[in-house]
Amino acid sequence: MSSNSIIEGVVLTPLKQIKDERGAVFHVMKNNSDTFYSFGEAYFSKINENIVKGWKYHKEMKQNFCVPFGELKLVLFDDRVNSSSRGIVNEIILSDNKNYMRVTIPENIWYSFKCLSIDYCLLLNIANIEHRENESLHMEINNDVIPYKW
Repeated sequence: MSSNSIIEGVVLTPLKQIKDERGAVFHVMKNNSDTFYSFGEAYFSKINENIVKGWKYHKEMKQNFCVPFGELKLVLFDDRVNSSSRGIVNEIILSDNKNYMRVTIPENIWYSFKCLSIDYCLLLNIANIEHRENESLHMEINNDVIPYKW
């Protein structure tokens, strides 16, 4: 991670993998996990090599990201007025091989990500509410608000 401190409310949870000669089982979340709030929806995003997606912000949605295939750089930015971590940027590498974990992102955090894999990677999101267009905000990748340059 690129910052000395994790953004307030963001949780990094190492996940278990069971591998053998037949393949692998990749654990993600149980309903008794500390960061399971409720179930709204789950989906995979396929991100092609060197593609950057974001910036995005959810007003109500809590998200749980993990990468079951490939490698992804996730960047988070805290712009919350009353947050103890306001202004902090976190840069987290998620990978099916090197750093298999779940990142829980609370509402009101800006995020963006880039595929670091050759060809593509898959990002799994387990969200506590269903997606609603009016519940999220978008910002251009290059902007004057978020102190991060892709």
